[in-house]
Amino acid sequence: MSYGKTSITSVVAALRHHLVMADHDPGSVAAQLYERFQSGDIDSVLDLLDPDATWELVGPTEIPYFGRYRGRDDVERFFGLLGEHCVVEAFGVDRITPTADGAVAEGFERGHFAGKSVSYDMRWCHVMTIADGRIQRFVDYLDTSPMLAAWRS
Repeated sequence: MSYGKTSITSVVAALRHHLVMADHDPGSVAAQLYERFQSGDIDSVLDLLDPDATWELVGPTEIPYFGRYRGRDDVERFFGLLGEHCVVEAFGVDRITPTADGAVAEGFERGHFAGKSVSYDMRWCHVMTIADGRIQRFVDYLDTSPMLAAWRS
């Protein structure tokens, strides 16, 4: 058996390919998104986005950060609005399920709005389209009823 340069080069190339593919796996990309968000590193969250990504929160636009955002700068604006209006007390991911073209995540959030007295406690479902290790589309479906009640308090 030969352990020459060609064999070692082939092994190193295969390992690199495996690491790159694992890093591009939709489930891994989704997990990275939540890890980065929970650590508060929004710049690294934005690094996971495709340059033309869409980011949408489905619900009443009475809550200032609900709506659709396109591209890194616009999504960064979303996070600014979120930070300005929302105080997240608890956020968790229950499950991430890879799909044919991305991932679906289920979880929960508890918090309140800045200057408001009523808290909210709700469930959410995020649907992501992911290609080449980048999030192309992120849609947040959430239980808006408790959020709206807290916003209107």
